[in-house]
Formats: sequence, structure tokens, C-alpha cells
Amino acid sequence: MLPVAAGGAVYLLWRAPHLRLFRWAEAVRADGLVARLQLGAAGARESLPDLLLFSLPDALWAYALTAALALVWRARRGAAALAWVSLGAVLGVGSELGQLARAVPGTFDPADAVLCALAAALAYVLVYRSPAPAPR
Repeated sequence: MLPVAAGGAVYLLWRAPHLRLFRWAEAVRADGLVARLQLGAAGARESLPDLLLFSLPDALWAYALTAALALVWRARRGAAALAWVSLGAVLGVGSELGQLARAVPGTFDPADAVLCALAAALAYVLVYRSPAPAPR
């Protein structure tokens, strides 16, 4: 959950208010809190690299999905496990390719595609290299 929350924070603090996450904040009556947080974070906006503002949230989402699915499928090997665990990379990179083809709304950015692939690979490596919990 932490990677998704961090990506959401980047969106809420420094991105355009037309994004769906802002509607969700309004729905739970957190839009006032978001506005106050944005005011406090506004000074940092100019010093943040575009990679952090625009590519990192997607990469964090791909990381979180891949890590969650890898944890679920960790004890199993084979084509089914690999297909499920690859879903984060496939969706992250695939959405960018869909934007390139104008089949998915948004603006294609090769940095997004690369970071999504790298984040998914990192999640895979970290989950599969860490020891599995002992059975209870």
C-alpha cells in the first residue's frame, strides 16, 4: 500500500486537479485537506524533476501490483504464476503503448514505460529473493 499511497501523494500535491484522484478526495470530503497540503507543498514543485512528478506514480503503481501478485503466487511456479506476476509490467508498459497508439487516453512517455518495467522487475526480484514466511 505504501507505494500506491506515495504515488497518490505526488498526484494530490503537485498534479493537475482534473485527475480522478481529486474526485475521490472530494467524495470523502478531503478536498479541503488536499488544498491545505498543496499550499504547504507548492514551494517544492519547481525543484522537483519531471521524472518524479510524471513517471514515478505510474512506476510505484506497477511496483505495488507486481509485489502484491508476487506475494500471492510466490509459492507456485509455472506459466500461470508468471502470467499473473507479470500483470503489473504488462499493464504499466501496455498503457503507455496504448497511449502511443491513441487507444488509451493520456500522453505517451517512454520514461513511464521504462520505469514501469524496471519497477515491476524490482518488485519481482525483491519478493522472490526474500525468504518465504514459515508455515503456521
